[in-house]
Amino acid sequence: MQMVTTIILIGVNFLVLLIMYFVFKGKIERALTNEEILRSVREEVDQMIVELNQTTNRNIGLIEESINRLSEVLRKADKSIMLLSRQQDQQKKSEEVYTSLKPRPLKIDDKKPKKEEKTIPEQVMELYNQGFSPTIISNKLDISVGEIETIISIHGRKG
Repeated sequence: MQMVTTIILIGVNFLVLLIMYFVFKGKIERALTNEEILRSVREEVDQMIVELNQTTNRNIGLIEESINRLSEVLRKADKSIMLLSRQQDQQKKSEEVYTSLKPRPLKIDDKKPKKEEKTIPEQVMELYNQGFSPTIISNKLDISVGEIETIISIHGRKG
């Protein structure tokens, strides 16, 4: 009886193994058919294309953002250059005006023999008598306008 049970168990095991063999064989054959492999490859390629499109869209967005920032920086730089150019033009004009206003040296007759150096009050009165204003005399002799006016008021009374 034990022998019969062992044979029955071996037969049942053999039958289960045989069923499992055919089930797995069918699954393996289905997985390895050309159509199944092609479908699997297509799914992977489609997934890769989707991922590439997402990456491309993200990169395009980053590039557009960078272009916008660069455009803003260029706009600010152009504005700064324009302002600097205006300031340079104004400075040139100011220099031209200043140069035209600079005191010119006095022309003293070189024909006369030079006498002793004149005192400052004598120089002031000489220039004043020639018709120069106190401001011009101040610039020429490097003395303050107040001093010039004081000298003129004092020496003007005497003479």
